Amino acid sequence: MLEAAQIVDRAFQLFCCFRKQHDDVLAPACRLIPAVAREHRADRDAALAYIEYLSLAKKSAVADPSDVDAVLASLQSCCGNRTAESRQLNQIAKEVCEFAWASQNLMHIYSAEGHFKQALEEAEYCGALTRTDPQTAFDLGMIYRGLGKWGRATDRFAGAARDDVSEAPPLQDRSAARVYCLEAQLRGSDVGLAEGWAATDHLHLWQQWQAELVGILCDGPVPAEGAAIEVAQTVILEVERRVHLPGETLQILPRLLAGHLSPAAVTIVSQILVEGGQHPLDRDPLPPTETCDANRLCHVRYQLSCGRTSPAREVFAAAEAPAAALDGLLRAAARLLRADVSIRTGHADAAFGILFENDWSATPFFSAAFELQVEYLLDQEQLDEARQRLEQPAAHRLPLLTCRLALARLAASQGDWQSAWNQYQQLLTAEPRAPRVLAASGWFALTLGQDAFAEQVFQSLLHTDPRHCYAQVGYQLAAHGRSADWDALFEAEPALRDLTVPLVKQLRRAGRWDLANELETAAHDQVT
Repeated sequence: MLEAAQIVDRAFQLFCCFRKQHDDVLAPACRLIPAVAREHRADRDAALAYIEYLSLAKKSAVADPSDVDAVLASLQSCCGNRTAESRQLNQIAKEVCEFAWASQNLMHIYSAEGHFKQALEEAEYCGALTRTDPQTAFDLGMIYRGLGKWGRATDRFAGAARDDVSEAPPLQDRSAARVYCLEAQLRGSDVGLAEGWAATDHLHLWQQWQAELVGILCDGPVPAEGAAIEVAQTVILEVERRVHLPGETLQILPRLLAGHLSPAAVTIVSQILVEGGQHPLDRDPLPPTETCDANRLCHVRYQLSCGRTSPAREVFAAAEAPAAALDGLLRAAARLLRADVSIRTGHADAAFGILFENDWSATPFFSAAFELQVEYLLDQEQLDEARQRLEQPAAHRLPLLTCRLALARLAASQGDWQSAWNQYQQLLTAEPRAPRVLAASGWFALTLGQDAFAEQVFQSLLHTDPRHCYAQVGYQLAAHGRSADWDALFEAEPALRDLTVPLVKQLRRAGRWDLANELETAAHDQVT
């Protein structure tokens, strides 16, 4: 003989099978639902039945309040995990029964999925925008952060980080809220600089925010949220690159970061080490086969910073994927990657179309795009445009080393040889091992005809980082007649072929027509 619970379960199963075909039995059958709810049944069919029951009870107003409470509690249990699986149930509960808590669940689900516009709409529907408790403030801060509304994100995160809230318990992870607040302040100042705001006191503010983040990571309390730690490390390193040269950063790097480095931080640290002429922590910090597409693109930009163009081709399959498979952030990263490769391989027209026909201000890649725009203008000898860009407030967001090298190159291109020479000498004194400084100084010395000094600089380059500098060293040796064996160079470094076009252009600009023609012929023979 069946027990009462089994009878209820059987009846409920029949109800689920026949309710859509026999609307006239809906009301009597709904009497089963409170009994099922009290058994805490939490599958999808049960949740839909709960919604029907609550809708009917709301319209008829004859249900027992205790039954309604039991069904409502079970429905909230079904919908409350805030995962993608419960999105549809919450949507139905919101539309059929107009539950504000269902809208709040949807707010969290959309935010976690990166659909921040829909999350903000749900926040407005459920009344979250008018609440001031720390947890809601933090949730809204994350939504505004995703939308790039940095001023509003700053206000919300600041409210979430408060510990003097009397009407609600404080946020458990206030350190995470403070980290996101400082990040929002930095991004907000970046947007202001991009829009032409006066760059007053920005260096002081950046360093002040950086010092607070260093204190959070090193002295605690450390955020419990891993993503917040990654954000803190990234902001610290971004500010460090803007206000100090690599050599200065390397002296205090252990103090800047604490604990396990995030993938993004490893990439930035590796780039700083390369720029400072030291071996990276890991030559390949983000193996493309083990990371998401966004990190793969970050990894390739790091490879390009090391002078390796060929590895970029390995990820073009991901970068060229259908638009539906890429979110906006990844598409922007892919465009920037193609622009970088186009500049390095001498395809100026392609680089122009990518760099100047896209709006980078709304992406995290504005600074990198700005740097490539300046590099492009200098390559094309559009000196007035390059000078105007370097004088814009947004130029303060560039890494300090990049900015000073660009100013030195601009002075040389304008014929101010003495100023350019002084700037290169200052950089050589401050960064005697930095490959970019050595390479630029060597080429400038070669242009001035100071072959002995250029040879000395290129020899330093060779000992510092031969993988990064093989091309410049090879050309210098060949220019002195010591090694004109281009086939051997191509065999040792196949990626040299990718650099042929821009380097031939540089050789001709330096007046080395015979060497440029020799290199161009050798590269053509290798291909054919």
